[in-house]
Amino acid sequence: MVPIEGSVDWNNLPEGGLRNGGTLVVKGDNVIYQHSDLIPSDVPNVDAVVEIAKTATGKDDVKK
Repeated sequence: MVPIEGSVDWNNLPEGGLRNGGTLVVKGDNVIYQHSDLIPSDVPNVDAVVEIAKTATGKDDVKK
């Protein structure tokens, strides 16, 4: 989120305040998993994403 001073008008946020992040697992040119955050802190379960990465690579040593 963009730093905002004073009271916040949630109906009129600065442009950068409307952008959220996401999580990707890629293998080569292929997106294996994609999660787009709907709101700040809307993140996927890390353990589940690690399992997806392990399955995609066929390796058990993928680290968080």
